[in-house]
Amino acid sequence: MIWNVIGALTGLVLWGLPASAAVVENGSFEDTFSQTGSNYGQRFDDLMSGPGSSWDVWSSIAGWTTDSGAGIEIQSNRTLTEVDAYDGNHYVELDSNSNSSMFQDVLLDVGHYVMTFFYGPRTNNSGTNGINYSLTGLFQGSVGGPGDTTARTIGFWSQVSEAFNVQTAGTYRLRFGASGLSDSYGGLIDAISIAPTVAPVPLPLPVVLLASGIVGLIAVRRVSAAGKK
Repeated sequence: MIWNVIGALTGLVLWGLPASAAVVENGSFEDTFSQTGSNYGQRFDDLMSGPGSSWDVWSSIAGWTTDSGAGIEIQSNRTLTEVDAYDGNHYVELDSNSNSSMFQDVLLDVGHYVMTFFYGPRTNNSGTNGINYSLTGLFQGSVGGPGDTTARTIGFWSQVSEAFNVQTAGTYRLRFGASGLSDSYGGLIDAISIAPTVAPVPLPLPVVLLASGIVGLIAVRRVSAAGKK
């Protein structure tokens, strides 16, 4: 009986917490799509296993659209010997044939959030690895390397995070763009996500009273059991 009550209490607590859902589509660039690339005519599904090139450039991919420049370059784990994707087998470079940018429109409710992505420099030339990022009207920033921090070295991914507050529910544009030299070597990005940050929510008074009753019942049962020994 007591465990049934505890189970019911747990259900009430979990029911009171907000649900977490993926806001960013294809944030790790692992979702397949049918279009072939503009440089080599490569299919996304063949980048990792072949045949053909281990990378190519697209005007749009699952979840993302080119905003400016030559397009979105997807590389696979067989493209660069010193770099593997942070998550999965693929990641993006935005200086393919030239500096480019990409965007995705995301729907956000009122609340507190954090946007996170992982960044890695492509070359030792810090002037070519820059990435700008923004969420329209909510934040903007930039990242580069190597040398910005000790973590931003070739072959290693460093986490970049932006906390923000949405006061008006609606659609906002998430954008990433190359900001360094336009020389076909740019910063690498992977594992883009937006997640709500939840402050502790006070439990309703009936739940608090129920929890107190359970604690008291457990104490009484323990005393009773001890007296029978």
